[in-house]
Amino acid sequence: MKQIIRILISLMIASTFIFAYYDNKLEAPEKITNTINDFELETTTIPTAQEDSLITIEVLINGPIDSTLNFQFRNLKSLQNESTLLRRYARTPLTRPDSSEQVFSTRLRSPQKGTATYYYFEILDPVGRYKAGLKMPDGKPFKIIGIGKVPGWIKYSQLTLLFIGMFSIALAIMLASECQDNYARTGESIKWFMASLVFLIPGVYLFETFSRMHLLGESWQGVPFGASLSDNLLQILIIFIFLLISGSKELMAKSAQKAGVISKSSYRKFAIAALVISFCAFVLFGSMKVSASVTEVLSYSILASLFISYAVLFFKAKNS
Repeated sequence: MKQIIRILISLMIASTFIFAYYDNKLEAPEKITNTINDFELETTTIPTAQEDSLITIEVLINGPIDSTLNFQFRNLKSLQNESTLLRRYARTPLTRPDSSEQVFSTRLRSPQKGTATYYYFEILDPVGRYKAGLKMPDGKPFKIIGIGKVPGWIKYSQLTLLFIGMFSIALAIMLASECQDNYARTGESIKWFMASLVFLIPGVYLFETFSRMHLLGESWQGVPFGASLSDNLLQILIIFIFLLISGSKELMAKSAQKAGVISKSSYRKFAIAALVISFCAFVLFGSMKVSASVTEVLSYSILASLFISYAVLFFKAKNS
């Protein structure tokens, strides 16, 4: 009965973590508003779009609208890039499909996969003076990234590998919670951590590379670390499990006379740490926007702390 409960809880943890990971993989649309000179503008961002497709971009405008005003859609011209001054963006009049509504729109062809296009809105008076506009809260233009289609066999193969890998980690943690006076449970727990690597390594390194090549036309930049803190933490998780296994392999004996680098009393704490890292990798930082500098600092700081902790335990074990 206990084994069934362990399996059910592990399945629930794995399902929750993997669902959150895939749900947060691409940036979610965001509602942006701005009020200026009695005009209130509102739009919903389109972070990604299927490459080379026509997309409709809409903005809701409330205020003193009359026929003398010019409602402009400003976007990058060909051969321009994100460093182009906003005043050099192309001007396209916004259309108003229904005169009884306050929704203005335009049509735009999405960029090729892995590339981006930028745009913003503005309202001008009859002589071209600025009346109101809408950009991101930090003053930057909106951004659309073109994405390709990931073949089903790649998507579902990676999902299966990551799911089984996370299930193995969850089950290993469940067994670790019972290993205080039971070497058999400790040995089973370590074996499940070993099993998790069999699935996580190809799921993270191989299939994530395949996925990104189809999605963004680039290989995964995760070695040593990339721009995604979530992906970086997945790599740290794999390294952590390697350290955990190598430091506690002596505990696999049913009656270990001497503890390894990681003692039996510390093993459960390390198992819980694996759950915390998994939660951060699959759930927490997949949905958080973190700057490139913060991503780099956090990734290297966490990795350094793991090696320092392991080194301290190693020297303590050697001198005990």
